[in-house]
Amino acid sequence: MTAFEGPVLTALLKTLGFPAGARQKRAASVPTDPKTPEKVDPRVARFERQIDKILDQRQAGLDDRVFLISIRKVRDAMGAKWPHTEARVHETVERIIDQHLTPRDLYIRYDDLSYLVVLSGSTKQKAQLKCTLIGEEILKRLLGRQTVSELIDIKVAKSSDGQETLFHDLPPLTSLIEGLMNTGRIDQAGAADGPAQMTSEAAQPERHQEKIEVQAAEKKGIEERTGRTRPGPVAGLFEVDYVFRPLLAVRTKVMSTFMCIPIRPRKGGFDSGYEVLGDPRNPAHILELDIQTLKAVSAALTMLNKTKKRSLLALPVHFETLADNRRRTQYVGLCAREFAGLANRVVFELVGLPNGIPQGRLLEFVSVLRPTCRAVLARFAPDHTSFPAFRTAGLHAVGIDVYSPDQGETALMAQMDRFVDAAKKSQLKAYVLGVRTISLYTTAVTNGFDYLAGYALTSVARSAEDIYAFRPEMPYLALIQAAAEGLSGRGEPGTIE
Repeated sequence: MTAFEGPVLTALLKTLGFPAGARQKRAASVPTDPKTPEKVDPRVARFERQIDKILDQRQAGLDDRVFLISIRKVRDAMGAKWPHTEARVHETVERIIDQHLTPRDLYIRYDDLSYLVVLSGSTKQKAQLKCTLIGEEILKRLLGRQTVSELIDIKVAKSSDGQETLFHDLPPLTSLIEGLMNTGRIDQAGAADGPAQMTSEAAQPERHQEKIEVQAAEKKGIEERTGRTRPGPVAGLFEVDYVFRPLLAVRTKVMSTFMCIPIRPRKGGFDSGYEVLGDPRNPAHILELDIQTLKAVSAALTMLNKTKKRSLLALPVHFETLADNRRRTQYVGLCAREFAGLANRVVFELVGLPNGIPQGRLLEFVSVLRPTCRAVLARFAPDHTSFPAFRTAGLHAVGIDVYSPDQGETALMAQMDRFVDAAKKSQLKAYVLGVRTISLYTTAVTNGFDYLAGYALTSVARSAEDIYAFRPEMPYLALIQAAAEGLSGRGEPGTIE
């Protein structure tokens, strides 16, 4: 028993909604050390003040949002090293926990080997998943990539009959992810479907093709998929190839849409999107690239039809292409010819949109594209949070690309949270591209994005594929495999920062 374990228990009981009498009775039953000074540790006093502030803003207690994270097994695994590393271990653990907390969360050291974490700013499921993620990160920093269940004990607190605090093991990671995808915030937000359902009618066949290839790559290149896409580079001003990025529909857990991405090899990797252009701001070059991408998608759709594959194809169209009447007329006319009879398989993604684009301008773009497609998406900068009446303009979803090697994950997660909140308030679906890590994948699912894409989910495809089912736990399999290798002595040890 530490000098503050008893007082923390009193605060914990308050957190779970116990009446004062029950708190006093239960705390009094905890044995105390007669040598312990009566003065309460300042950390405990601060913890109780924070608990009071949280409970003043809530109608009920915090069942399922209070966790006990124990590092006892970490200590045992370190053996004789523990006395020399204990202080640094606790510094590392506290820094990791602190990085994952919002202003409505808090934590405190519960005893010499465990931490009490209160995640009041999250739903029950999101809080459980978030705490599991904290445990994984602690292990990666301290010992390498072991699974939480092996070396970190995480329990969730519940009240029982107003007298006892019960700690239960968390559900398996796969169950947490599955639950979030089935009943998470995306279904509670009440956002109505857009003017068109982007998922194909055949998105839920009786037997899905279990064809998953996960690559949790954290770099933008396409090193492992360098072969040319079918039908190959399109003849024109720019010799570019194309790859296809599967887009996950979170609610149905199906990969039914493939996003066509132009790529161009360069020394040390690839350029993608409009970066393949020598001058990415030249409107004439942008139009030429958009036209080539359109023709590549048309050819890919023809091949999908021949092989009786049912997936949808998404292609980017730049603001500059649609902003000028002459360029717009040329592009839209080509769409009408190339996609004749195939419009129900086409999804356009508006890109390069300026900040503060008027609703009328957006409505103009959507209206000229809608006759030749199934749905229209619009990608914005990650800090964009204003969508005045965008849904009435006919947009199916708004999205962001969070691939940013220069930005830390904490900043990206905050941007994702603000963006999806703004989209839901405007009754718009939301998508996120560039999901390259497990942490970003977890954040995207728990925050309520409707569509996801990135290396954390799957690798790019050399050509568009058929619809296939996606198992929510797939992005974690690489981590689980690394854990098995680590526990058998083949993994790389972690480091304490």
